[in-house]
Amino acid sequence: MSSLWLVALLLVLFGTVLAAAEASHTRTSRIRALALEEDGRRNAETLVKIESDPPRYLNAVYLSVMFVQNGSAILVAFLAENDFGPEDGSGPWVGVVSFVFTILYFVVVEAMAKTFAVLHTDRVALTLAPIVWFLGRVLELPTRFLIGLANVLLPGKGLK
Repeated sequence: MSSLWLVALLLVLFGTVLAAAEASHTRTSRIRALALEEDGRRNAETLVKIESDPPRYLNAVYLSVMFVQNGSAILVAFLAENDFGPEDGSGPWVGVVSFVFTILYFVVVEAMAKTFAVLHTDRVALTLAPIVWFLGRVLELPTRFLIGLANVLLPGKGLK
């Protein structure tokens, strides 16, 4: 089971990367990306591509965030039950470990990573641009399908 704890840790680390990417890319404009490209910054060309179609790439990040958050939470609850739960299944350990995990996840992934990304927007956006671009390419069809489904379920015109 210890290798699954490593998987949970890797999911949290990837969640940290995704949170920083989300925060930095929502604060970066196409004009800023073009200025960084003009300055010759590494990965600026990729950042310009991302900022030319932000919904495509941010939706891929949002979908990835959902998988990472839910996956890590479910995995931690499963591991807590297997590693700390009594044989009869009673006891508070799943709840306690899940609560502690949620608090730590918020502090590390949401608060720390996003704060760092806001304070260092250009550096983080440039560094993570290849990852965001990759996710946008790989998850293009699933995100299009899911947004289309949401538009069908919502009354009115919906969004592209």
